[in-house]
Amino acid sequence: LHLGIPPFKERGAVTDEYLQAFKELWTSDDPAFDGTYCRFSNIDFLPKPAQKPHPPIWVGGESRRAMRRTARLGNGWYPIGSNPQFPMGAPEQLKAGLERLRAFCEAEGRDPAEIDIIYRSHAMDLTNDRPAGERPPFVGMADDLAADIRQYEAMGVTHLIVDFLRTGNDLDACLRKMEHFSTQVWPRV
Repeated sequence: LHLGIPPFKERGAVTDEYLQAFKELWTSDDPAFDGTYCRFSNIDFLPKPAQKPHPPIWVGGESRRAMRRTARLGNGWYPIGSNPQFPMGAPEQLKAGLERLRAFCEAEGRDPAEIDIIYRSHAMDLTNDRPAGERPPFVGMADDLAADIRQYEAMGVTHLIVDFLRTGNDLDACLRKMEHFSTQVWPRV
């Protein structure tokens, strides 16, 4: 039974084609596309996006295919960081991922500097004490967290997403963390 949904194993090819189709819709006055999974012509697509030439496309993932997709079609790379094959939690791990992305960009004839780098901190734990042992990124005192942000920015991170709810769904605790971040960490960055 086929309900118009491509097979799961073809999801990468489908994603690539849909991104190409959307770019055509967003940028052409007379959009036409003839792909394997998507076809259209003689249509109007309005309104056009305010962003030119189109809204930024952030591609998530650390696999070879995701990185190649970023180099070919993306405006930003968003490593999820929870893939055990490609962990991105430590600065050295992200740096290795950025080197892989750079190679894919060069193979596609793109300047890696054209690609925004989005990093999501799964925890932003502001403490009054330094943790014992090796301190993980984004855990520690305000100066530590500010130094982490500067380090990731120096590596090329252009957008930092801070997940304040990662440690629980307590709204009051989340708001306190946000307040601490905005008053104690961000001014030090």
